[in-house]
Amino acid sequence: MEALRRILNIDNLSPLKNLDGTSLDYAHRTCTGIDTDTDAVPFIAEIKPECAGNSDPSVQVSFSYQRHLAQSENDAVRGMTCCPSFLLSLAGPWITIMGAIFRTQVIVQKIGPRHQRIGDTEAAAHPLYALRLALAELKTWYANLRRTTAAPDPVAFPRPHFTSFPIEGATTKFFYTNLINDEPSCAVFLAKLEEDNREVVVKFVDTYGEEGHRWMAEHQLAPNLLYCGKLGDGYEGRSMVVMEKVKGTSLFELYGVSAHDAPSTIEDAVRRALDTLAEGGFIFPDLRTPNVMVVDEDEVTVDQRRVQLVDFDWVCTEGKGERYPCGLSSYVTAASGAEDGVLIQRKHERTMLEYMFAAPEV
Repeated sequence: MEALRRILNIDNLSPLKNLDGTSLDYAHRTCTGIDTDTDAVPFIAEIKPECAGNSDPSVQVSFSYQRHLAQSENDAVRGMTCCPSFLLSLAGPWITIMGAIFRTQVIVQKIGPRHQRIGDTEAAAHPLYALRLALAELKTWYANLRRTTAAPDPVAFPRPHFTSFPIEGATTKFFYTNLINDEPSCAVFLAKLEEDNREVVVKFVDTYGEEGHRWMAEHQLAPNLLYCGKLGDGYEGRSMVVMEKVKGTSLFELYGVSAHDAPSTIEDAVRRALDTLAEGGFIFPDLRTPNVMVVDEDEVTVDQRRVQLVDFDWVCTEGKGERYPCGLSSYVTAASGAEDGVLIQRKHERTMLEYMFAAPEV
């Protein structure tokens, strides 16, 4: 551990015992600006001779982080921040570096390769040196914390560093206001454009049916799509999508998972929307109540409102050989009749449509 301490240029790295009697293999403690009695732990390490059986240190160090932050001694830091920390696991010659935050739930994400063999000196040196620099910045951030009597910041949530996108030859900037929901895996954010304070939705996706979205937006059956583009090298092909926020309510919020109680005019509006989508040659393979918005309109009753479709992640052109991803939810398989990896077909969309509005079996 002395070698790792010197590599990271930190003044302490030792076992740490929690108030409940549990302990961390190795942790680095640093002072915060909150008060002299409040420390933070910006770095935790778990070391094992090898990775075998149920002793994967990359998993154990994540639980160690969670257990430590849950202790009452960390209430002050946890109440003011999302407790960012770097985690390191070492199993024999394999090293893994991760980042962790503590929100309503703990989120841990690897940084760089899943496992890096430390025998490859040059390859291992790069991420360790980057960790050294990042850890120094994190310590400075903790040192600058100050206790406050103000209410917690409602927008104090982890957010991406992407805050602009190109449009019509100019750069449009935005700022995040919140997550769209509180799921730990949520990668969809509410934001506002700096230029006019317009509300937008920003999401990060592996795939996206951009052409299908733009087709539906032209027919006012989807929110206006402002941007869809790749994030660049190092993001495994992911894209950022920015669209205007729909002023309305989802069928899920109105009726729940099943919309069988919805008026027939709503069902008819959804059918017309899907017919328009089909005219463009596209399929909507994830037709669920959260993905159908009933638009707010003045002097129009709910029976007369129009709908817009959202979540075009899986939307594709019919006949192009696109497949459902693996790991489908039980609802999608039941509603569509599809299984992991099967070709996406029009029948899946239509089956989900009937399933959405079907009366429950008695």
